[in-house]
Amino acid sequence: MELSMPEVREKTERMLRLSEVAARLGVSYGTALLYVHQGILPAIRLGVTIRVHESVVKEILKRGAGASRQTAPRTAAPQVVPQEDKNDNGAGQ
Repeated sequence: MELSMPEVREKTERMLRLSEVAARLGVSYGTALLYVHQGILPAIRLGVTIRVHESVVKEILKRGAGASRQTAPRTAAPQVVPQEDKNDNGAGQ
């Protein structure tokens, strides 16, 4: 029986624990978990454990740290400008 490429990869490639992935990417475990939940880091659940193909991590490192984050650019927080009370006629002074 001949195996297709995805089947070969799944049967022969090393699967990394999320803690190993986080260490290799230089991020916290929580950040790596967030990447999995956001779909940035493809992973496989095996029961309660999460595993990532080693080739995925190598590809992310090859592309560079900035390429692995697909988030929107940060913008400045909106500033709140206090408004004068239109009903204030100065009587409260």
